[in-house]
This record gives sequence, structure tokens and C-alpha cells, in this order.
Amino acid sequence: MRNCWIWGLTLAAILPTAVAADVVQLRAGGKLAGEIQGAPRNGDTTPITVKTLSGASVTVAPESVESARRRKIAYEEYERRAADTPNTVEDQLQLADWCRNNGLSNPRRSHLRRVLALDPQHAAARKALGYTRHGGQWMTHDELMSSRGLVKHKGKWVLPQEVPFIEQAAAETEAEKQWYKQVRKWFGWITSDDPARQSEGLAELRNLREATAAPAVIRTFQKAGPEPLRLLLVEILTNLDGPRAFDRLIELSLMDDFDSVRDASLRGVKRRGSTAAFPAYLKALRSENNRLVNRAGAALGQMGDDTVIDPLIEALVTRHQYKIRVPANMVGQTPDGRMIQAVDPSMLPPEIAQQLATGQLPYGVAFDNSSSVGLKQPMRPVVVKQDEKNTAVLEALTLLTGENYGFDEGAWRRWRSSLKSSVVSPRSRSNP
Repeated sequence: MRNCWIWGLTLAAILPTAVAADVVQLRAGGKLAGEIQGAPRNGDTTPITVKTLSGASVTVAPESVESARRRKIAYEEYERRAADTPNTVEDQLQLADWCRNNGLSNPRRSHLRRVLALDPQHAAARKALGYTRHGGQWMTHDELMSSRGLVKHKGKWVLPQEVPFIEQAAAETEAEKQWYKQVRKWFGWITSDDPARQSEGLAELRNLREATAAPAVIRTFQKAGPEPLRLLLVEILTNLDGPRAFDRLIELSLMDDFDSVRDASLRGVKRRGSTAAFPAYLKALRSENNRLVNRAGAALGQMGDDTVIDPLIEALVTRHQYKIRVPANMVGQTPDGRMIQAVDPSMLPPEIAQQLATGQLPYGVAFDNSSSVGLKQPMRPVVVKQDEKNTAVLEALTLLTGENYGFDEGAWRRWRSSLKSSVVSPRSRSNP
């Protein structure tokens, strides 16, 4: 009974290392090198068995074990080889290769360094240790980066001038994270049923001025659907400095579903500085979405200057693609003049067939014969291209120049060309 108690106590003391070890140090001196068989658990009275390198199995009682540690079985073979390996370049290199093949990275590097101690210019050993030849000298990767004037900052090599900006960005990111919990709390208050909380949350949000609060505000209000909440978002963003709030205002002025929100956002953009927003609105002028083209034109009309006139002229008429569904028996004409049709001509009414034959329907015709045959008309999707006259862009041009040549892009360009060659300049609106 006493032996079982000693076994349990001793095993509990050595188990964290014994199970994870392949070298067992005995209390009486000496050690057993090999592989521990099984995984004894606390309270188990089974003796520990070690399979040695020779293949023999040795069993010892837990109370006889001083310590234990895990090693790959290859370490035992390595120790034998290392003891017998001569200190020559060739032999040390062979042992390093054996270590590589057996997954012993640290011993391998040790023997490669021995090779370099014997032959400092040994190219294979240098390359295996990560050296690169540069300017006639062998350099480690760190030495090479340093020679290029770079410094290591948080594991990355950067220019010394970049370090302050990286640290500032990291500090700003950390400051931004601190706002999420607070902003979410205030948002919860303003959307609650408690009038006192609503008032308090509204006051806190309207008093925000720190630019680092912008990401938290944008994320928290991301799914705010009601118009009043979106108008509040615009009000808060207008009060915040920094590019994050400014970029979001521009986005809202172009993309929001509510006219009031877009208008308020545009006022916020103008308040923050119109010129900085020009690149975003000029990009939107080239959008595939015709609504964005007109919204961008309207924005530039309100706050643009002479630099946006030429892009506005280019955006007077824009071509857009639309996907529509048409009857499967659509009849039309190809660009080279050939007639195409998806039904037998005999199924067409005589007057339509005659008009097609005489070229009176150059763009084709869709004939719905579902009522005549009592079947639902099959439909198919097609992509069509259409030129759109952008009224908002024309209004912007007229507002900025005091001229109106309609959608005649050529007339606008001729006027623009004559203007550039004269001393006359278009009227421009100053930002309010």
C-alpha cells in the first residue's frame, strides 16, 4: 500500500516532463535515452518502460526517476555521430547535412558555423546560414538590410523616416479602438425608450470632436436606416477632423438613398474643404452608374471651379449598359444590316412582316404572341447600351460658366477652346 502511495506522489511530480521526454535521468545516477512507451497517468501503478537506441526495453519504478525530458530519437544518434566526427570542413558539412535530413535545425546550424570557423569563405555553408554575397562581402540578411539604410521596426525593415509615421499610425489605431465601446453605448441610449438617456446620448455624440472617433461612429451607424439617424451621422462626421470622416461624408453625398442626407453630406464636405473632394467626385463622373454621374455633376456644380469644366463637358453624355428582359422572339437588325429574328416569319402579323422587309423597323420589333397561342411569352435577358444625357451635369456647367450649349459636346469644346485663347474666363463660384 505504501509503494502505491509513493508511486502516485512521485509520478504526479514528474509527469509533466516524464510523459513529454525521451531522456530519463535516474536518481541513482546515469540516464536512459530512448522512447518512453505509453502515457502513464497520475495514480497509475504501472512501471515506466523506455525503449533504448539498441532496441532493448528497460523498466523502472517512478520513484527511481530524477527528471525526464523529451527529445527526438534522432538526437541520440546525433550525439553518437557528433562525438565521432572529425573537426574538418568535409566531415562537419556532412554532419550538418545529416542533421538537416533528420530535422535537427539547431545542431545543423552549429556545425555549419564550425565549417565557417575552418573556412570563412565556404560558399555553401554561408548560403545555408542565410548569408548573401553583396559588394564582395558575405552578409547576413540583417546586415544586408542595414547596409541599405533600413532599420528593423517590430519585425519589419523600413526606412528610418517611416518609423515616426508607423508609430503614429499605430497610436491612432489604438486610440480608435478605445472609442468603439463608448460610441456603441451612446448609440444604444439614443435608440432606447428612455427620454433622459436619449438626450444624454445625443449630447455626447454631438460634442464629439476627436478624429480618432470616426471609425467607431461609422461602424456603429452603419446599419442605421431611419433618416433622422443618418442625418445625425452626417452632423457628427462634419464635426470630426481627419480623412476617415471626410471620405465617409463624400460617400454619403453620392450614395445615400435619402436626398436630405446627400444634401447635408455635401454641405459637410463644402465646410471641410471642397478642393480636397474634387478627385472623388471627378472619379464618380466616370462611373458606370448613371445616377452617380449626375450626383457628382451636381456636387461639382455647387463647389467646383475652372479645373472641373473639361471633365464635366466629357460627362454631358455618357454611355451605360443595362440588362433588360425581352421576349424570346425579339426581331432586330445587326450592325452590318442583317435582319435577325427568333421566330418563323410566318408567325408574324402581315403588317409587321411587311415593315421589316421594307426596312421601316430598323431597330427591330418585339412581337408578343402569347395571347394568340394561349401561352406565356418566353423571355430572355439581354444587355443593351444606351447614351444618357446628364441633366445635372449640364446644370453644373451652366452654373459654373454662365453659358448653355445644351448637350452639344462639340459646341462646349469650341467655346472652351476659344476661351482658353482669349483673356475672358468663365464665371466661377467661390466656396461659401
